[in-house]
Amino acid sequence: MALCQGRIIVMDEIPDCADMILQLLGKCQGLAHQAANALPQGGVQAFTGQRGIGYPACLSCSFYSYYHYRSRTTPNFTRLRWFLRRLSQVGVPSAVKFCFNRIEELTPAISEICHYLVSVGNNYGGDWKVLGENIFGILENGIIKSNKYFQIVLLSLFSRNPMLNNTHRLISMYQASPPSLRREILLSAYPLGMGDWIRELKENFAGLDPWSKRAFIIAAKTLPLDERKFFLDQERDKNALNNLLVKWSKG
Repeated sequence: MALCQGRIIVMDEIPDCADMILQLLGKCQGLAHQAANALPQGGVQAFTGQRGIGYPACLSCSFYSYYHYRSRTTPNFTRLRWFLRRLSQVGVPSAVKFCFNRIEELTPAISEICHYLVSVGNNYGGDWKVLGENIFGILENGIIKSNKYFQIVLLSLFSRNPMLNNTHRLISMYQASPPSLRREILLSAYPLGMGDWIRELKENFAGLDPWSKRAFIIAAKTLPLDERKFFLDQERDKNALNNLLVKWSKG
C-alpha cells in the first residue's frame, strides 16, 4: 500500500497516484515522505542511497515499493514499464543501480530501462564507465544473448550516452559480432571519438551491409577533415539518404 493525499491506495492504483505526484511537483513535498513511510523498513535508503528524499525521488521510491510488493507474485510489467517512462520524463536517477542489479528480472522492460538510462544523463552522480562495464556482463546473460533485439538496445546506449565509454570493449567485440551489432558499435564511434579505429576499418567499408555503411559514414565524422572528404568522395552507393549523410559528415 501507499499513502496519497491522505488516503490509502493499493498498488494497483499506483499509476493514478503517480499522475497526482507529477501534477503536484514542487507543491507537495510531504507526499514524498508519506510514500517513503509506506516502503519496507530501510527501503528508501537501500534504493535511493539517502535517508531523506524530495518529491522527484518519490517516483523512484514508489517504483521500488510497487516492484517489491508485486515481486511476491508475478511482476506486472505493463505497470513497471509505465512507471519507468514516468521516471524518464522527470530524469530521476535513483533507479539506475536498481535496474542494473535486477536486469534479468526486468528483461521484459529492457527497452524502457534503456530509454530511462539515457534520460537521466548528467543527473546520475555515479560512475557511468562502471555501468558501461556492467552492460558487457549483461550481454553475456543467456536470455540477452538469445535475443538480438535486446543486444541491439543495450549496445545503442553507448552511442546515446558517451559517458559509458569502454571503447576498448566495443572494439574487441566488433569482429565477432553480426552486422546488426556491428552497426551499433560503429554508431558509437562518433560520440566516443574513435577516429583512429575508424581509420583502420576504411579498407573494409565496401564489404559492409547498407545500414552498416551508413553508420560508418556517420563514424567517419571523427576523421580529420581532408581525410574524410577524400574517403567519402569515393562513396558509390548513391541515394538520397546516403547523400545526406555524406554531406553532413563532410561538413
